[in-house]
Amino acid sequence: MHPTIWAAIIGTVGGFALWGLKVLAKWLPVRKQYKDGLKLVDLAQEQGIDSREEYAKYRKALGCFQDADKQLQALGSKAKLSMQRAEILNEQGRTHWRMAEYDDALDCYQDALSIARQHKRKKHLLFASAIYNNIALVYRDQGKLDEALKWHEKDRKICEVALPANHPRLATTYNNIATVYRDQGKLDDALEWHEKARKICEEVLLANDPALATTYNNIATVYHDQGKLDKALKWYEKARKIREEVLTANHPDLAETYNNIASVYRYQGKLDEALEWHEKARGIKEAVLSANHPSLATTYSNIAVVYRAQGKFDDALKLFEKAYSIAREVLGEEHPRTINYRKGIEIVHAKLNQPTTKT
Repeated sequence: MHPTIWAAIIGTVGGFALWGLKVLAKWLPVRKQYKDGLKLVDLAQEQGIDSREEYAKYRKALGCFQDADKQLQALGSKAKLSMQRAEILNEQGRTHWRMAEYDDALDCYQDALSIARQHKRKKHLLFASAIYNNIALVYRDQGKLDEALKWHEKDRKICEVALPANHPRLATTYNNIATVYRDQGKLDDALEWHEKARKICEEVLLANDPALATTYNNIATVYHDQGKLDKALKWYEKARKIREEVLTANHPDLAETYNNIASVYRYQGKLDEALEWHEKARGIKEAVLSANHPSLATTYSNIAVVYRAQGKFDDALKLFEKAYSIAREVLGEEHPRTINYRKGIEIVHAKLNQPTTKT
């Protein structure tokens, strides 16, 4: 081939390579902001439920996602309608949701959905289905349970068509539908959908899969709500055995399981057994959480309730005060949990015939 032709080909290839590098250079900052946001979300979830540290990290994560979105839109009209932007908007929505900024979350989800619907591949349909699920979770938290159920049903219909009948994603959808029915007080319906999830999980997962333990825990919770305490305990025990086998000895999910078992024993009037299991949960949380973690306050309150039922008012008072001190510092004076712990103190003071003093 003539040297000039080779030169032209090389020049053209080199031009495409240079163009590709320029495009990549513009995309890299977007990707970095997006990944930084995801890392901050992970860190926030380690801080604990409703803590100020958690909220601050979510706020920073939201800033990263918003910056990524602005940079992406600056790349042109195609980028504005790309699935990458839909993913960024979805994460913005999830972050707003975690901060209880529900209207902002719904706005982001709707924007992400409008993009996803323009893409026709199966994976894009399933991405839209996941957004339906996210929208449902917002409505559930708002107490708009009929709306939540409507969007979960949209998710279910897509998943049942697009996925095999025993796909784990379907189990998640069924569990979410069950949770809404439980919130509505329709416990038989909730149990029916949790059972559908259980059958899938038992078919496709290993017998000691943590997801199976979660399903067993869900079933136990419904039985607990129904007052069928022996059945609840049976399913909590199945969850406990899996979690003790596959999780580390100080895993938070184990603490949750121990608290659930303790709750059943408390309702059965078996206060010594309840105290034993609450203390197991306390041991885990004190080992792995900061001393002012909101979840630790919940455990102190749980134990205080048992002490109060046993008539051990001095012991109950000490733990209610510890719970209150943590909640006031981390959650604020007007948070519902802080108020609840304060009421616990007042009740015990009344039992002890002591005046309540402001701390």
